[in-house]
Amino acid sequence: MTVCVRPGDTGLHVDAVLTELQLTSLNLGWLADGAILPPMRVIRQDDNGSRFTVGDYACRADAVAAIAKLEQAVHKQTYFMEPI
Repeated sequence: MTVCVRPGDTGLHVDAVLTELQLTSLNLGWLADGAILPPMRVIRQDDNGSRFTVGDYACRADAVAAIAKLEQAVHKQTYFMEPI
């Protein structure tokens, strides 16, 4: 697949495509020079409102994949992500 984007926006567009296709950064064979994927932090919020960092991920697509896997657990928690 080829993705054509404007200069300077490459990392954001690649991340959006990965997320939409339910892929992660591990699926990238290469990334154009100068493309920077925006790193994300996944946070878990417990029932009592306490928040804990689950992990830092290379891009939004990786964080979305991690959250999807975590949400398969029996005991449901709230997960969200924020830019690092």
